[in-house]
Amino acid sequence: MRTQIFVRNLVVAAVLLVALVATAGCDTSSPAGQQSQSASIQPTMQTGTKPTAQANPTYAAPAPLRKADFGAWRYSAQKMGTDTIQPFGGKQINPGDVFAKVNYNSDTADGVRSYVAANRNQLQKVVNAGGQAEAWITFRNYVAPNDFRAWVKAHGLSNPQSQMRAIDETKDVSNKYITMQIGPRADDPDPLPQVYMNFYTGVQADHNPQAVMKAVYFTRASVDAKELPAIASDPNVYLVDVTPDLVRMDLAANGVQNADKADVEVEPVSPMYVMEKVGLDQFK
Repeated sequence: MRTQIFVRNLVVAAVLLVALVATAGCDTSSPAGQQSQSASIQPTMQTGTKPTAQANPTYAAPAPLRKADFGAWRYSAQKMGTDTIQPFGGKQINPGDVFAKVNYNSDTADGVRSYVAANRNQLQKVVNAGGQAEAWITFRNYVAPNDFRAWVKAHGLSNPQSQMRAIDETKDVSNKYITMQIGPRADDPDPLPQVYMNFYTGVQADHNPQAVMKAVYFTRASVDAKELPAIASDPNVYLVDVTPDLVRMDLAANGVQNADKADVEVEPVSPMYVMEKVGLDQFK
């Protein structure tokens, strides 16, 4: 569902500014191959080190571990060879680590609804497992910065890595959505550091002045598993995606070593693109 280029300091911010001016990308919350924004300050979730076996005779390809299909979603897992990658929001994946990727039908509203229902039906399983859970949360609508900060604190989210949306209504649907990644700094627990918020606002004003900031629509965080039902019942929350933990459980049940430490990525990160395209009022 789905490297990592978080804005850690102003030097990185400057690099991102250059990237914003120079390139247009695909929204990671959109179905594969669909253009959904005129500019993006976000990485692609799938980028990794490509093998160069001819140049490096010691190269070892990833070894497949398991594939499973649960109807509304599916995943494949592998043990890394000699490559090192770092997906969005995830820890660095080193040689020998277990890496899994979840996919679901994000092309249609019905596919999204089925995926939401599948996660809802399995939520208690993750709650019962206890400990810290990994939740990928999509809101029903855009959450203003101060409201999001209060929400993170109220639910005890740890290290939330979030996506914000700006929309340029003068563009067609394939280019109107602009996505920005943002997360807390090591020296600042604020989930939306104001220095970065100011930077994004300035970028929009300078390079896409007609875009309107709609704020946060997605966050990925660690949270006490006991808090998941409260998050899922929040009227502002549409999807609490717990497939990363479900994948780890399935891997462990099938004898995969170090399954609890597996890095699991969901692609697309969030179904928001389809929700926006269909109309947010259809996902209440």
